[in-house]
Amino acid sequence: MILKFSSNIIRKEWKTLLLPFLSILLTGAVITTSFLLINSARDFITSKNKEFLGGDISYSSSKEYDINNLIMAARVERISKQITFSGLLQTGFENNIEENIQSVGASFKIIDDSYPLYGSVDLLGGNFDRLQPNEIYVDENLSKSLATNTVYFNNQAFIVKGVVRNSPENLLSGFSFTGTLLMSPEGLARSRVDLNLFRKEFITKVRLNEKLTKSEVEVLRQKARDQNVRGQFDGSDAGGISFGLDIVERFLVITILVISILSLVNIYASVNYLANRLRRSFAVLIAIGLNLTSIYKILFLINSS
Repeated sequence: MILKFSSNIIRKEWKTLLLPFLSILLTGAVITTSFLLINSARDFITSKNKEFLGGDISYSSSKEYDINNLIMAARVERISKQITFSGLLQTGFENNIEENIQSVGASFKIIDDSYPLYGSVDLLGGNFDRLQPNEIYVDENLSKSLATNTVYFNNQAFIVKGVVRNSPENLLSGFSFTGTLLMSPEGLARSRVDLNLFRKEFITKVRLNEKLTKSEVEVLRQKARDQNVRGQFDGSDAGGISFGLDIVERFLVITILVISILSLVNIYASVNYLANRLRRSFAVLIAIGLNLTSIYKILFLINSS
């Protein structure tokens, strides 16, 4: 009898019950969508940040340093070492005409076989492969300045293997004072250049097999400071866009809590209104022997539905 009476009320009063139902549905949709968007955005930013840094950790210094004294070896998956400096390339040696020899400034990046740890290098045709000692990659800006496939560095000839359209660690692709050149350590040795004559930067990119905690980051950061090495750590600090996402997430949580409370109040008000409307029906049921507990059961069934 209780179940049948409750079903009849729900069928008759479905319009009254629709509003709290939609409130619950809207709250659930807002909660699910908000957190999915935030998590998706955080994953995307973390991934892009790793590509920009070139790894989970990036160390750099103008002097050489022992990477083993800076990292937790147990968590390291792969390491990529680089040397960057600015130098001059020359073209026009082929014809042995001094007037045809031109010098072009370039940012040299000496990369090993582990480059890049994250992301990929996009070439204008062809695939990014290991460089031979006599080969280099150049970006589009440098390619336009050179206008040749054979260049010279410290009187050693190098062949332009490919043109880089986009690569990790590039924040923006646009105007730069000098183009970038990728060369292997073997190529640098082949040039027999004296690096002491250049202002250089020793960079080490580290890829980890698991994420560091904030306390571990602080330990590593202090180790880097002690050795006068700059350290950048991905995804472990609240800063920049990640910090903004945290603020948005907190705001959404508060908003969701407010919506949830309003939904509960709406449900209570709707059921209370329905109970007042059915007061006469309840009075009749009590008169024919239905107890107060059964009335509560009816309201519970309606509320649950």
